[in-house]
Amino acid sequence: MKNSAIKRWPWIVAILILINVGSLVVFWINERHHMGGSQPKEFIARELHFDEGQKKAFEIMVKKHQDQSAEIRLEITEAKKAYYKAGPTDSLALFSLTKAYGKLEILNYEHFQEIRSICKEDQKQAFEHLLQKIISGSNFGMGALGLKHKNDKSLSR
Repeated sequence: MKNSAIKRWPWIVAILILINVGSLVVFWINERHHMGGSQPKEFIARELHFDEGQKKAFEIMVKKHQDQSAEIRLEITEAKKAYYKAGPTDSLALFSLTKAYGKLEILNYEHFQEIRSICKEDQKQAFEHLLQKIISGSNFGMGALGLKHKNDKSLSR
């Protein structure tokens, strides 16, 4: 009896692993579905129903924002390295890190204002709603993709 039970354990473990892998695949597919299989810029353009002219202007804005934010992210990385090297008692290192994060937030704010400026009047309400979803998420796009922030029950899709 014990021998047959011991022989079943590898099969049971294998089946459980397959169920877990299957669950992860379903979860991943579901996440991609929320986003429509696209990047945030395509998602935003689609949600706001941008026309071709708006899409071209938006594409230029996104490229500029990506370039500028990449530079600031490098600053953040360097400031973070300095902070972790110096330790939490070094207020200058903490200030540098905070300042770099602040620059990124200012850049993001300006980017969203620039996007708003290309919206037509009938798109502005949708933009404001989308912006609230985006900034409610813990990282860019979380809210926009229909994913709920752990403390916000109103953002579900």
